[in-house]
Amino acid sequence: MTGTGSTISLNDDGKKPKAAKPSRKGKKAWRKNVDVTDVEEGVQEIRNELREGGARITDQQNDDLFTVDTKGGAPK
Repeated sequence: MTGTGSTISLNDDGKKPKAAKPSRKGKKAWRKNVDVTDVEEGVQEIRNELREGGARITDQQNDDLFTVDTKGGAPK
């Protein structure tokens, strides 16, 4: 009976070949080495503006943001 086991290919020096290393140019490697904290802070600030005022402050008119007190304060 002959064996039907798998054969392992060996290098010239008699060792098993190593698996190829993945490229470091990919998206995952790029994301690991980039600092995006300032971008995340900016996005969070915009979200807070939308949550508080319904629209970004830079998109609103001055009349919507400020009121002018023409009556003055009550006498003391």
